[in-house]
Amino acid sequence: MPRVGVYLRLSREDEGGAPESQSIENQRRIVARYLDGQNWKAEAEYVDDGFSGMKTERPAFQRLLRDIEAGRIDTVITKDLSRLGRDYLATGEYLERYFPEHGVRYIAVGDRIDTAGAEGVGFMTPLLSVFNDLYARDISRKVRSALDSKKVAGQFIGARPPYGYQKDEQARGHLVPDRETAPVVRWMFRRYAAAGSVLGLAKELTEGGVPTPSGIGSGIWSDTTVRRILTNPTYAGHLTQNRSRKVSPKSEKRTRLPRSDWIVVAGTHAPLVTKEEFDRVQELLDRRSYRRANGRRHVLSGLVFCADCGSTMSYVREGDRTYLVCQQSRRGGRLHLCSSHCVREDAVLKALCACLRTMTSGLEPEELASRAETGEPAHRKAHQAAIEREWERCARTRCHLYQDRSEGLLGEEEYRMLHAALEREEAELERKRSALAAESSFQLTAAERLKHLQELLEFSELDFVTARLLVERVVVHADRTLELYTRFRLPEAPKGPAGTKVSGRP
Repeated sequence: MPRVGVYLRLSREDEGGAPESQSIENQRRIVARYLDGQNWKAEAEYVDDGFSGMKTERPAFQRLLRDIEAGRIDTVITKDLSRLGRDYLATGEYLERYFPEHGVRYIAVGDRIDTAGAEGVGFMTPLLSVFNDLYARDISRKVRSALDSKKVAGQFIGARPPYGYQKDEQARGHLVPDRETAPVVRWMFRRYAAAGSVLGLAKELTEGGVPTPSGIGSGIWSDTTVRRILTNPTYAGHLTQNRSRKVSPKSEKRTRLPRSDWIVVAGTHAPLVTKEEFDRVQELLDRRSYRRANGRRHVLSGLVFCADCGSTMSYVREGDRTYLVCQQSRRGGRLHLCSSHCVREDAVLKALCACLRTMTSGLEPEELASRAETGEPAHRKAHQAAIEREWERCARTRCHLYQDRSEGLLGEEEYRMLHAALEREEAELERKRSALAAESSFQLTAAERLKHLQELLEFSELDFVTARLLVERVVVHADRTLELYTRFRLPEAPKGPAGTKVSGRP
């Protein structure tokens, strides 16, 4: 009597095409009739419901292979060849090599394939595999076309919504802000606009213990993940899909698509950041960041431009001094495309500080201090909520472990191993909870906030962050006259896109 393993499979594509003929129950009836006719009995049944035949990494199929290698199964029966798989290369590998090497007989009832028959794997069998593969590719193409239509219509079709959002339970394909992760996204945009460092932002998120978008793994934020969030127009309220695509229906590998291929539909859901905040971050990301020889950023990187040709001013170091020089002039060389507009970096910084002191001299530090935000950062609240959720999950897991051990479902060794892992996880959560409590306890007094504001308004020195918050651009003329365009507008200044414009010489 053969040791028979019955394999049944149904994918979502099959369900959409012919639900009745391909249903798991129908496959089971057809194979059962065949077994009755042979007077055989199935040793085991393996069911993959909702898994594509283009992949071999299916749970039940892998379990079948393990049972074959353990000697528990020597005959595999499916309704037809397409149930075994639709990838003709992989299917051929199992029919021509794997099954023979393991002494397994394969039978596809509907296609009248029996590897123990006179013809074995007949000449039509490879052709059937090719047609199954072509069918799967055609279905994949049609599914992709249907999904693209939904994307163009502004419907979210992904399995997981973007970090910061969740699926709207009341409206299919619509996104709503996630109350736990949306504050993290808002904080990320504000923080990057202030600090201008993708790597620095990733480090802050990691050290703060903020859960990553995947929610699994080491909890380490990468610069790639941070950049992907900061460049996604979805956070400005414009649903953005089609940013990547599988290289093949048979592969899980994805390739990133150029911006021209993205599908962006404006105004589909509530934004997490304003248009101005999003555009500001894109502007900062697009600018090249120069650094000093000691590794520190130049304060005015990407902010200084030539008045005549419009190109950025690059940094040139001579001895102990650093100069800003027209980049077009340096590249053009003898072509004399522009003059150097050479100006000392420290002179520009000194002039800017003096200009900012003059422009803000009418501001009252006391009034500004009273308006200063004293609440804890949004990401801290989200982090706290995430830690408490993990504590609750650990508590539930601990109860289940005790119950499973008492009912004999877990051996003593398995219990000890799982219990030790749980204790390590709880210790890490306690460490994060303590660190968060220590951070939350640090609050500036009103006097300290006032002192910081007074020091800031003195502008004794301009740092990288402050420069980006206050300065739109600095324009250098050939006679070394400077034009400063601020990001803020003084009450008496005329309205315009560049805030306030001030001219002067260093």
